[in-house]
Amino acid sequence: MTKKLLFPDIERSPNISGSDNCTCYEPIWQRGKPINQNNYDLSRLEFICENLPLGKMTDFAVTDVGCPIVSSALKNVLDQLGVDNIDYYPATVIEKPGAEPLQGFFACNILGMVNCIDFDASDLVVEIEEGEVVDIYEVETLVLNSKNYGLIYRVYFYERVIALEDPLASSLASQGFSGLKIMAPENWDGFAGEK
Repeated sequence: MTKKLLFPDIERSPNISGSDNCTCYEPIWQRGKPINQNNYDLSRLEFICENLPLGKMTDFAVTDVGCPIVSSALKNVLDQLGVDNIDYYPATVIEKPGAEPLQGFFACNILGMVNCIDFDASDLVVEIEEGEVVDIYEVETLVLNSKNYGLIYRVYFYERVIALEDPLASSLASQGFSGLKIMAPENWDGFAGEK
């Protein structure tokens, strides 16, 4: 299986954060587990764009607390392609201060955190305790193993990193959604860009 990484395209996707009316500012979106709604108020997920490189909200963005935001068009395609491990929560986006919140967006909680790094093939600076990797400090080259874990999931050790399997990665790349950056793991710069 071919694996790719999904990031917001930092040249096109806006920086977004919770608005003054948002009910949840917690960094709960990157754990790869269901969110206990008894512990968090997700009733009003309203976000505001800090900038708008394209002059409007994109189909994909990630908030300052790591919450992926997708348009209804992107959500519909993910549903059509059989992605069944994302919990969606209705969200609104304010493109600029004073503007009306835009409907038709969703906050995404991607379920699944997978230990999929091929440590033998990757070039990493790691901390090892008792023969086990406990932390990664630097990435020169990241290689993911060839096992299939589903269409989309988060990468253990790098919970902010979203991995895609083909055919999902190829399908999303070909559909022209704005704000997406899909790249080979080997080309990742260790932050949010490409080498």
